[in-house]
Amino acid sequence: MERIRTLVYYKKYLFRRQLDLVYQILVAVQSPEAPRFYEMMNEANMNEVEKILDHHDMAVKDLPCYRYLVAQH
Repeated sequence: MERIRTLVYYKKYLFRRQLDLVYQILVAVQSPEAPRFYEMMNEANMNEVEKILDHHDMAVKDLPCYRYLVAQH
């Protein structure tokens, strides 16, 4: 479960800006992969996984790295 929590943190919070930039590049070059990349970035499943983790007292927002990230912004 810890690895899943870390994955959610990476995808939704730590690398969100970079993923958005990659998507913008794919759109700019009219890549046929742009729609699939968008779906990967915005799939609702990550939100559901985060809710499940919260329910099991493994909230992503309790991670020290998440708190550090929030404090930096």
